[in-house]
Amino acid sequence: MWPKPPQSMTSNRSHQRARPSLRAWDFVQLFVLATHHPALWLAANVRNQPDFAAVGLVTAALFVLAVAAAGTSGALTQQMEKAVGACSMAILVFWYWPSLVLDVGPVAGEVAAVAITVLLLLVGWVYGSNRRFRVVALTAGLTMLSVGFALLTIRWLPERELHVRDTSELGVSVGVSNASPPDIYVVVLDGMARSDVLKDLYEFDDSDFRRSLEIAGFSIASEATANYSITHLSLASMLDMRYPLEPGPVPTTADFDELARIMSGDNRFIETLRSAGYSYIHGEHHWWGTRCDPAKADLCLPTPGTNLTAFELLSTTPVGYLLERPAGYPAATATLGRLDQLEEWDRVIGGLPHPHVVFLHFGLPHPPLYLDRNCSPVVDPLRRGTLLNGVPQLPDEVLAERRAAYVGQVECAHRVVDAVLAAAPPGAVVLFVSDHGPDSLGQLGMPPEEVDLEGQWERLSALVSVRLPTTCQDPVPSDISLVNLLPRVLNCVFDAELELVADRYFIAGATGTPLPLVEVQDPDVTYSAASG
Repeated sequence: MWPKPPQSMTSNRSHQRARPSLRAWDFVQLFVLATHHPALWLAANVRNQPDFAAVGLVTAALFVLAVAAAGTSGALTQQMEKAVGACSMAILVFWYWPSLVLDVGPVAGEVAAVAITVLLLLVGWVYGSNRRFRVVALTAGLTMLSVGFALLTIRWLPERELHVRDTSELGVSVGVSNASPPDIYVVVLDGMARSDVLKDLYEFDDSDFRRSLEIAGFSIASEATANYSITHLSLASMLDMRYPLEPGPVPTTADFDELARIMSGDNRFIETLRSAGYSYIHGEHHWWGTRCDPAKADLCLPTPGTNLTAFELLSTTPVGYLLERPAGYPAATATLGRLDQLEEWDRVIGGLPHPHVVFLHFGLPHPPLYLDRNCSPVVDPLRRGTLLNGVPQLPDEVLAERRAAYVGQVECAHRVVDAVLAAAPPGAVVLFVSDHGPDSLGQLGMPPEEVDLEGQWERLSALVSVRLPTTCQDPVPSDISLVNLLPRVLNCVFDAELELVADRYFIAGATGTPLPLVEVQDPDVTYSAASG
């Protein structure tokens, strides 16, 4: 009879035969590390109407990939704990290292960058020492940080209602005096500067463009002005034909939900036309605020390109470089796709009955500046970023190059105008407008009360070019403000008598909670007086 092997040898053999597997805490740890950064990102961007489904999909994909990588490598190396540690470090590096290099260092200074670097090194040291309780403490701290930011952003702000906005007054009764009312196209060229601003600050003369519009029957409001300095508020005021937000109690998440609903079709302009028998076609450009609402639109135009929420979430990770190809940014990809649709416009809109009201929002010439004058993509680091200038101000030579790239996108926008005119039927009412002007003076990087008169003038300048029926007795004045533009159009088309509101102008902060908002005087008047 063979002697039994020593107990220690038996246990060692059984240990060698046992295949390591992921434990419950490993799943929890990988899940927390995969989800805490998206939670922080959502908290910071909740007012911008992010696509929660896209965030969930990206997070789930990263978690599944991490679990698969940890389980496979742990089984192959027989070192499951170290495999989980390596995958956890990979997740942290994936979320934070590019952001550290691109964002934290320049904004918060070297101390913050060094602190995050030390944190990453500490996590690596903890795993190397196999001291898991420290890792649990770190992940718990990250979780509490995420939850705290989310609660602070979403729940702990004072509640308030939007000023003036009253949903019970949606829709304005107009009499359809025309037996065959015209199609109406409202085309927003985001951030398009007025002609005088282009000439004075950008050394660009767009007189050929203006002349071609005038030949096509357009009138151009040479002193048109936006009522708000940011898109959320400017487009909402234009489409709802009233002021959605005034200085007062701080805006909350619910306010931005309401602004998005206004821009997506729940506004007095669209309701008026739908009540008059119009079909509604909505074309977004991937920005959160003008996302199409299928409950309001008869046709949501397909928008090509990467989901903007997924792009913004991943743009400061190693995947961001791949997402930038080939057109650099979802709005640029959407512009190119929309141009293709305009070439086949009758097929795109199908048999939708006339008359149509068409809303198209193009993300140019607003930065990023990835499209040149021929609308060809030029993906260059110099053209990156959604601000034309910032605080601290860019060096003069860099700003000059970015202004030149902006002018290139202005000329690309001229091609968009040509494409819309080729697609619109003869006799259609067509409006080319911008929601605000550019920000080459760094307006969006400073508190609104610090924006000087020239900055107000540049930012609140707006393109307004309108082709109305020849029978119109009340043309658009040269100094029209956006809040009164669409009432004048409706008054002309339907021989209505919609009331206009008093012109008011607001400079808003681009970031921050609460949203800063300062009322200013007519920027054309004040800047002209100051500059002589």
